[in-house]
Amino acid sequence: MTFPKFPVVRRLSRFALIGALAAFSPLSFSALESLNDDELGEMTGQAFVSMETYESAPSSDQNLQFTRVNLGLKAEALLNIDKLELGKYERTGEVAGSSDIEIDNFALGAIENGEIVPFEIDSPYLDFAYDGTDLVGFRLGFGGARGILSGDIKSLTGKINVKLEDDNAFGLGARVDSNAELVSNNGSRDSVRSTKIGLANGQVVLATVFGIDTTLTVNDCSTSLTNTNTCFDLSTYRSLPIAGTFNEDHTFNPNSQMAEGIFLGFQSETVDWRESPDVDQYVKALSGAFMNIPSGLQVNLEEAEEGFKRVLTCFNGAETC
Repeated sequence: MTFPKFPVVRRLSRFALIGALAAFSPLSFSALESLNDDELGEMTGQAFVSMETYESAPSSDQNLQFTRVNLGLKAEALLNIDKLELGKYERTGEVAGSSDIEIDNFALGAIENGEIVPFEIDSPYLDFAYDGTDLVGFRLGFGGARGILSGDIKSLTGKINVKLEDDNAFGLGARVDSNAELVSNNGSRDSVRSTKIGLANGQVVLATVFGIDTTLTVNDCSTSLTNTNTCFDLSTYRSLPIAGTFNEDHTFNPNSQMAEGIFLGFQSETVDWRESPDVDQYVKALSGAFMNIPSGLQVNLEEAEEGFKRVLTCFNGAETC
């Protein structure tokens, strides 16, 4: 097996499986005892670790082979990291010294009224992508996730699912119903080391102006006829609800269903990661470090401009523990 030149993948590919399995291993052990045939016959259960292989999605133009290691467990966590920085290397067209992913004060979970509101994880897995015998990608993903993800996003390579809905946008009765995208400072689509999210150049918004139905086209982070900003700093989205919403007091209101699709990937080339081995849907992850965040957050333009304050994640009341 050969390893790609991208440094994060090269390092992780050799040690990630061992480390990930160790992280989910029990912390205590007891002596093993043999069971007789009658006792074995009464046992039912499911394997803690299982493996499966599959190929690229039929709708993808790639022809890769995948091996997935499923970890059959559920976990709850309150996690704080001073800095999450991945993929720090020089990248053409990007700011010198920047990283694919850089998030200060990263956290999973929250503290509400002195009680831990954990980040819930279901069925984590490790996925390996191969082009022949060459490893071209690795990711850590969750079959289901629910809770609050927090951090000060300095740069992000990946995808965040944020829905923009507004029935009176720009003060013109304009109807906005669109998925926000990672964009550059001038509004062009840019999912590599992005610092902004919003409506991308070329998107069309339906509006009623002086009683006449018309369309407004987004360009350079604003629309025709208005100077209203349509690009928003990622750094203002300091807490994101995953599979849930925020109540008026900024406490977490969980959905009954967990969110699928959250993962952190490392690729030496673009990889179409299938959402599930048996589903013909995929997320196109660019080379480098890539984070997919299925937030499900729904905001109007005013809320998008203001962002979301950070929830409490440390018992000391500070943003760093």
